[in-house]
Amino acid sequence: MDMIFNIILLAASGSAVVYCIILNKKLDTLKNTEKGLGVSIASMSKSVEHARSTISAANDSNTRSLEQLKSLIEEANDLIPTLNDLTDVVSELTEVAVTDINEAAEKTKQSVSALMMNAKKTTDTLREEFDYLDTIAASSDDCPAIVDSAPDKIEVYIDDL
Repeated sequence: MDMIFNIILLAASGSAVVYCIILNKKLDTLKNTEKGLGVSIASMSKSVEHARSTISAANDSNTRSLEQLKSLIEEANDLIPTLNDLTDVVSELTEVAVTDINEAAEKTKQSVSALMMNAKKTTDTLREEFDYLDTIAASSDDCPAIVDSAPDKIEVYIDDL
């Protein structure tokens, strides 16, 4: 029985030795800086440092942008009363312009109406004169003399306008 126990002990010791050799090889692989954990740790360290610098740059940019936005918002708030005043002035000027345009249109309408009345009167007068001249021309042998004096009478009426 001692022998069986020694064989089992020897087999267990041998398997422990084989397991230790396998673990040693894996540990050497992890320690290797070219392929193992060292490379991974170095890579992660570089990545963490890069991320920190990127976050720092983003925070700096964010701070500058925030300062610029604050100054722009303050400037906009300072301009609001001026813009409100300008809007009020433009509204008032628009109302005045509309009123002035309406008044000018009414005056123009009245002036044109008066001119049209004068033109109608002048047209009626000229028609009467031409009718009168036609009547005289039809009843008189001195027709060329009367027709020659017609332009003078027309000029007199035009000058009266």
